[in-house]
Amino acid sequence: MKKISGLLLERSVTKGFFYLVAAACWLVFGSATYAQTMQPRLWITDDFTRSAYEVTLNGELLSSFPIETTLGAPSEIDFNRRDGTLWIVSENPGRLINFSTTGDQLGEPILAASFGTKGTEGVAVAIDGFADVLWVVDDPVPGSGPTPTVFEVEKNGTVVSRFATAKYDPASISPQGIAIDPFDGTLWIVDNSTDTIYNIERTGELIQSLPLGADTSFDNLQGITVSTSDGSLWVSDRGSDRIYNLSRTTGAEIFSFSTSSYDPASENATGIAYQPSVTGIVEMVSVLAFNKAKFKLEKGAIINGDVGIAENSEADLKDGEITGTLFIDPDAKKIKLDKKVPILGGSVMADLSRMVAHVVQAAKMTGDLKPTQEFGEIKESTTIFGDSGLNVIQVKKIKLKDNTLTLVGDAQSEFVFNVTSEMAIEKGSVIVLQGGVTPNQVIFNLLGKDKLKIKDDSIARGTFLVLDGEAEIEKNSLIEGAIFVGKELKISDSELVGAQ
Repeated sequence: MKKISGLLLERSVTKGFFYLVAAACWLVFGSATYAQTMQPRLWITDDFTRSAYEVTLNGELLSSFPIETTLGAPSEIDFNRRDGTLWIVSENPGRLINFSTTGDQLGEPILAASFGTKGTEGVAVAIDGFADVLWVVDDPVPGSGPTPTVFEVEKNGTVVSRFATAKYDPASISPQGIAIDPFDGTLWIVDNSTDTIYNIERTGELIQSLPLGADTSFDNLQGITVSTSDGSLWVSDRGSDRIYNLSRTTGAEIFSFSTSSYDPASENATGIAYQPSVTGIVEMVSVLAFNKAKFKLEKGAIINGDVGIAENSEADLKDGEITGTLFIDPDAKKIKLDKKVPILGGSVMADLSRMVAHVVQAAKMTGDLKPTQEFGEIKESTTIFGDSGLNVIQVKKIKLKDNTLTLVGDAQSEFVFNVTSEMAIEKGSVIVLQGGVTPNQVIFNLLGKDKLKIKDDSIARGTFLVLDGEAEIEKNSLIEGAIFVGKELKISDSELVGAQ
């Protein structure tokens, strides 16, 4: 782990920036079928009931499905944010099985024996840029020959890398669960022989360990997952029949609930997975310039939030104010900062490459979503009614002059606009949100190289993804939300307020 990463994680504890950046960067929807709520949730497997449970973070049951006896007892589970499916590991024989969230088996299982192990106790889906591989930790039967090993595996069963658990702790002989950290890509492994949670590099070097053996609350730790909203850990414990939310730095309990809260028959909770909310761009940087972008701040413009200048990008901050922190990648180009531009949160050097990769991935996958509504050109005042859940709007272009675009939904509605051509909000036009919809729940994804223009006393609300085009916010206009631009961004005589 790079030293700067440690610095940023330390900042994130107090400021909430990078935890929520990472949550935002996991903005990958996969398909509309699984994105039916704004709220994150947990998936839990039980090898006594042989079921998978979808529950709230308070332990209330949302749904469940049985796992066929012929597939073996379920040990671990993880949620794939790329496509909205589940991966479940069965024991005896060890198999990695892909399921829909309604319990339909997808494709043929991957046999653990195909990559040289006799038992599989954990699975996690690693999303690293555009990579999509499985990380597996095995727990062979004592005396069977193989030593516990961590595998990086492609979905056809091909091993990419491997290392023995002894690399991070020779005493770790019974690893039970594994998770990918969505913020720095490291691994978390829980072992019930040492009663310890390990955070390790993807090559096996130990970063930190959280011994839990002195806490009598725990009795046979099993699964582990990482929250994408605050970075905390969730673990399942089959001895106490409880699900625990723990601090990632100390292992201290934050919250817990009994497995009986979602099923009185649940006695052997094994795996656990965290499914984030769909539109996770909340409290991310308000502005991100990347991919050789040029960012200009002029004529008293104000950004109420954080700003990121990524690798190969540059900034010319002539006149205005940034109320948050300016994050500058070490490989950013020229940063011109006039004395007339106060940065109230100061400037911090930070490696933003992982964040950029996930934003690019997010835009790509958002663009692949199947539309629920389609429009040609929106150029007059228009009201769009959305369902509670995900609403994907395909539109050729948006050109408003002294008009309103009104989005009506509720607190659970999410609106994703895929705009294939230009988008212009001009001459006092306003994007209006009604029924409990907030800017955090709205995304405008410009798919081409056309320009985004917000000008002339106009107000726009939402998160704007402009990967291959330019964007101008000028002439006393306002954005409530965030904007990520990969070419050129100018904010002049206007204000951007980061979504809360």
